[in-house]
Amino acid sequence: PSPPPHCSMNLFSPRRNGAVPAVPVKTEAVENCVIRDLGLEVGIPVWVPCARTVWRAGVVTGLTDDSVSVELETESDGTVGHRPAETVTLMAKPQPLYGSASRCVRRNLDLMTMKGALAANDLSTLMMLDEPELLHAVQARFSRGVVYTLTGPVLLAVNPFREIPALYSHETLRSYIDLKPEEPVHTPHAFGVARAAYQGVWHSRASQTVLISGESGAGKTETTKFVMRFLAMAGLGDAGASLSLVERRVLESIPLLEAFGNARTLRNNNSSRFGKYVELLFGSSPSAGTSPRLVGAFTRTYLLEKVRVADVHQNERNFHIFYQLLAAVAAKEPTVQSMISSLGFSDKALAVDKFSYLTRSSITELPGREEAADFGETLSAMRSFGMSNEEITNVLGAILAVLFLGNITFRAPKNNSEGSEINPDSDAASSAAALLGVTPASLEFVLCRRRRRVKDEPTINEALNTSVAAVGRDALARHLYSGVFAYVVSRINDTVGTPEVQLRPAKTLPFVGVLDIFGFEFFQTNSLEQLCINYTNELLQQYFNELIFEHETALYAREGVTWNPLDFPDNKVVVEMLGGTGRDSLGVFPMLDEECQVIGGKPEAWVRKMLASGRGKLLQEVKRRQGNFIISHFAGPVEYDSSAFLAKNRDLLGADSVECMLESTKPFIQQRFANVRTSGAQGATSDGSPRRRAKPYSVSFEFRTQLQSLMDTIRVTTPHFVRCIKPNPQSVPHTLDRDAVVAQLRFQGVLQAIEVSRAGYPVRLRHREAVLKYRMLASRETYRYLEMEVRRGACAAAATRLFASLLQEESGCLPPGSLEVGATLVFLKREGVHALDDAVLAARAAAAVRLQAWDRARHVTLWYQAVKAAALQLQVLFRMLAAQQRAQHLRSEAAAIRLQKVARGVMARSLVQQQRRGVTIIQRWLASRHARLRFMLARRAVCLLQHWVRKTAIAARTRRRLSGAITVQSWWRGRCGRRAAKRQRLARRRLQAACRVLLLRWREGVFYRSLDNIEALEMAAHGLQVRHPNSRDRSLEARAVANFPGRTGEVIAAREALAMSGRRVVSELATLRRLRAALAKDVTEARQATFSYRFSSIFMPCLVRERSEPSIEWCR
Repeated sequence: PSPPPHCSMNLFSPRRNGAVPAVPVKTEAVENCVIRDLGLEVGIPVWVPCARTVWRAGVVTGLTDDSVSVELETESDGTVGHRPAETVTLMAKPQPLYGSASRCVRRNLDLMTMKGALAANDLSTLMMLDEPELLHAVQARFSRGVVYTLTGPVLLAVNPFREIPALYSHETLRSYIDLKPEEPVHTPHAFGVARAAYQGVWHSRASQTVLISGESGAGKTETTKFVMRFLAMAGLGDAGASLSLVERRVLESIPLLEAFGNARTLRNNNSSRFGKYVELLFGSSPSAGTSPRLVGAFTRTYLLEKVRVADVHQNERNFHIFYQLLAAVAAKEPTVQSMISSLGFSDKALAVDKFSYLTRSSITELPGREEAADFGETLSAMRSFGMSNEEITNVLGAILAVLFLGNITFRAPKNNSEGSEINPDSDAASSAAALLGVTPASLEFVLCRRRRRVKDEPTINEALNTSVAAVGRDALARHLYSGVFAYVVSRINDTVGTPEVQLRPAKTLPFVGVLDIFGFEFFQTNSLEQLCINYTNELLQQYFNELIFEHETALYAREGVTWNPLDFPDNKVVVEMLGGTGRDSLGVFPMLDEECQVIGGKPEAWVRKMLASGRGKLLQEVKRRQGNFIISHFAGPVEYDSSAFLAKNRDLLGADSVECMLESTKPFIQQRFANVRTSGAQGATSDGSPRRRAKPYSVSFEFRTQLQSLMDTIRVTTPHFVRCIKPNPQSVPHTLDRDAVVAQLRFQGVLQAIEVSRAGYPVRLRHREAVLKYRMLASRETYRYLEMEVRRGACAAAATRLFASLLQEESGCLPPGSLEVGATLVFLKREGVHALDDAVLAARAAAAVRLQAWDRARHVTLWYQAVKAAALQLQVLFRMLAAQQRAQHLRSEAAAIRLQKVARGVMARSLVQQQRRGVTIIQRWLASRHARLRFMLARRAVCLLQHWVRKTAIAARTRRRLSGAITVQSWWRGRCGRRAAKRQRLARRRLQAACRVLLLRWREGVFYRSLDNIEALEMAAHGLQVRHPNSRDRSLEARAVANFPGRTGEVIAAREALAMSGRRVVSELATLRRLRAALAKDVTEARQATFSYRFSSIFMPCLVRERSEPSIEWCR
């Protein structure tokens, strides 16, 4: 048996799980806070705030009144990151890395393992759900490829940024369609939300709305596609049925709207720059039990970001349609070329780098995207919606007009620095005017001039400076593109709509509305667009709060539980502050509209009016940045820059520009500007009639009107919520940024939705579950009563009895008002759950202490008895071993004496034998030594004699061999000398023969040319010798020059040679005669020689010197 433990055992100690003992760290000063009031106990798993990972898991290892020690766990499952275990001590005062102890949150035991996180498809069913638990569950599921998670009525969809096999396949879609109406959806999916909406239309005949929101790049557009795809195919019934024309057109409208309304942003390559609400109308079933089919659709758009047309930030792109059109032109598509040619342009003048609106950002292409192919799909979609080639050409012409308007530049006239005129260096103005159907002069006039009309007064033309002209140009381009976008949407609605669509206001057809709207936005610089988007999310969050409030009210009324409605959070104050209440003009937007109507209104004045309205902490001023203000939204505070609010809110186009467009020769352009609001609507019209004063217009007023209409539509439908989450800012797969995800959960109201749903009594337990969980807190009498009632099935009575006893004042287990027992559920507040859990822990700890005491007593008793029996056995064993050792010692001693006697005899005999063998060996060695000495002397004498004999014989033999060698060498050297001399003679003869042959070949070339002149030279020489010995040289020279005009140098040389050897002329002539005779004989032999003339020129001088023949010297 093992020895007894020397320390008390704690069943809740982290050491039982192999955790490292807590190491205290240095802490800061303590403020007034009692940590024990937080409901924490040693051994409880908690979440600790962390600046690196937002939340980090740990286990409480120590508690005091002002601090808590938490041992942080090592995250090895990839959900948080690989960090070593460490122990921190949290104080009441917030710390830089891990925050304060008051923010420690208990962990949900159901989500502590990966299996539990994957099994929790609906997190709202958990007993406890907080921000860290939601973040942990989302990340754990995302790491395993599960991108959908339910939190009550909200579906969280995390964008995986990769293809997940079979997630959106046709088989998966059919599996959701083929589910029976009463069969629930076990796995969260976008198809599940679409199915719930479709089932509501089918069985309840009630209209539905699917609200999809999220930041740019979170996957809103793709989720909208999946929902619309399901709704279009849900009514097919049989898997082999085909889509109707309306259903196909509804699906084809998606890429068409993406081409005209989507663009690349810093966060997403295909970001929707507008909000849309698509109403999908379903017709009545042709027969009972048949699912309704899609019969029509209607699309509403909100807040198109038309400012992007003229203002594109770096690393972003303009709308896709611009790049698609130019890519199709560059690809020389026949259809596009014919349309462009009909507009009067060539493909060479249309390129992305030639348009200012497209080159303000360095990003002009998207990786992995074929713009020309996308334009082909856009063109097919436009044709499917009934647009003729003429209408498509008009749309493309308007798109090109927008681009050419951006290329128009202005300069100041020479005599008017405050005026402007179009720069004549570019033909952009003429191209834009041709596309718009106006003259270049009229276009220049409306851009560079402003007409002021006063009644009974002549019209005044005011010149505009270059900056104002550029603003007017951009405004015209924005309104033109906005008109084209509205035209495309209207054509979609006209084509997809049916006669039943017109009857929809009479509530004849149910519909499913799909809302793809911006999520809460918070950038470094926030303007009017962000305020409108955040106001929309405030209204949607208020609507969600109202839904949850109504659901909770119905639940409490059904259960018969009294509750306080003030416990529910509400953002009504923020909504009223932004939009005002009724006719109240103290809202942010009403005051903005009022400031826009003031002549000379400024953003600073508008901000001062807002701050003076007394909104308290909801609206604050930024003192370091004048004109900036902060609004506290439900998702957090956001700072706005008011510098561009008034200009963006007005968004008016000059009246002159509108009138110019209305006078266009193209009806398409006229229709786009027929209902455009204008600025400068004062005085009279061009025909002198008084102008009717238009109702004040502003972007915020129009947006609020559309938004109110949208909310009225949504309020009469059954909503379904989808919140799209972008896992990381880099848009890469397999990576989840915890900071970014938590920020999106907060900004999209998911955490507040949980807070709303958990307000009042957030923990709900069935009667049986509550009794079985907390029965150990009851007394013995009550415990027996509970056992009896649970066996009988009367769980309601048992729960009432149990919690009534716990609420008694003397027990002090539950605080007042923290618990209510309903008809089927037990409702608990957080403090009640914490109190009950603490009581359960205390009861378990007390029971554990009693069990440990009894177990220790029993263990020690058994151990003592075993030790006592073992001691007696050891004593007997030790005595026996001692006696045996004594007897063994005596026997060993007697045997040793006998062994010594034998050993001494053996040693003596062995010594004598060794001495005898030594003497014998010495004698034998001495005898052999004397014999060896005699033998060595004899052998040395024989060797000396042999050496002398051999030396004498060798000397004689050497003398004979030397004499013979000298004789042989003398003979051999003579023979070799004779042979060498003979070889030299033969070589010299062969050389002479070769030289003769070469000389003959050379002579052939020389004498062959001079053969006819030899006789003349001979006669001349003979005459000189006989008649005129003194003038012989001059006559010879004259004749030679006359006969050989090209060889004057040779003649002079010959004359000099004749002068030096006059007496030898006759002999030389004889030699020439002999040579001429020999020449005819040797010419054939000379022609067969293989040597060249240059080789003969080398040996000829030597031969001449040897023979000293005058004829050869003269010939040279």
